[in-house]
Parts: sequence; structure tokens; C-alpha cells
Amino acid sequence: MPTKSDCFHALETLDLSYNSIQYLTPEFMKEVDDVHKLNGKLKNVFMHENPFECDCGLQGTWQWLKDTKAPVNKEQLLCASSYQSMYNGKRVIDLELGDLVCQKAVVQSNIQSSVEVEVVLVVTIMLLVLVMSIIAFAFVHRDKLGLVARRWQNKNPGREVLVPYTILLPSEKGKDITI
Repeated sequence: MPTKSDCFHALETLDLSYNSIQYLTPEFMKEVDDVHKLNGKLKNVFMHENPFECDCGLQGTWQWLKDTKAPVNKEQLLCASSYQSMYNGKRVIDLELGDLVCQKAVVQSNIQSSVEVEVVLVVTIMLLVLVMSIIAFAFVHRDKLGLVARRWQNKNPGREVLVPYTILLPSEKGKDITI
């Protein structure tokens, strides 16, 4: 709204319908009240067909609609969306102040919880892949790992190391086997 009060001395109709107004600012509401009081000619303030967000951000607008003497088409202002979907399509003026709530903290908490679950899931999958990779490595290199274990056992007598063995066939009896 222009800042000069004499700009609207002959204003009879202020039509703000079919815009993208979700909330009214305190400054705008004060200007409309001032214009109505000062010029006495303001007969209509149209704001229908705007997508009003009926949540905690509309509390100031709701209170102004209840209190203002300006000729606003209050009965035609509808909720386009709200935290509680049951208010969508309802007249703003028919709601109670307690109906205009925001649940952003709960939504944020749910988002944070889902991110935490995703992080835990990714870390778990990474650990599972790591363990499977170690097992696959050990299986592929089992002969070399057996050799390393035998060398370690030779350097540390008295400590037992389980080494894989094979069953001797009857034809191999009596042959020397070196480990």
C-alpha cells in the first residue's frame, strides 16, 4: 500500500481477489483500517479466491477479520490449506483461534527421525558389506592365510593355531607330509 494517506481519499473498492495471498501482514491490515477510518468512502474490500494458509501464521489475519470495521468480504475467505486438512475449504471467519495451529516442530522431528533411521541403515549396510568383503577375501586367500598362521605358530611355540587340514587318502599313507 502507498505510504501517503491522501492517495486513497476517494477509494471505494479495493479488490485483491484472485491473487496468491496466504496471509495478511500487520502493516497491510493497519493500512486498510486507516483508509476506512480516514476517507469514509471505502465500501468494499474483496479478497476472495486467495489461497489462505489456515495455520498459526494466519492468527493475526483471523483476529483482524474478527475485529475490523473495514468492509471486507469475510464470509468469502476460505482456507486453501491447513495443517489439519479438515479445515480446507472452510471459511476463515468460522474457525476458532485454537484451530490455527502449526505442527512444524513435529514435522521437523519426524524428518530428523527419518534421517537418523536412514543414517543407521546406511552404516549397517556398509558394515555388512565390509564383513562380507573380509569373509570373501579370507576364502579366496585361505592358502596364504594358512601359511601366515603356520609361520606365526612357528615363531610363537606353545600357542595353538587352527590350520585347515585335508584327509589323507589310503594311497597316501606312509608318505611324508610337510606343513
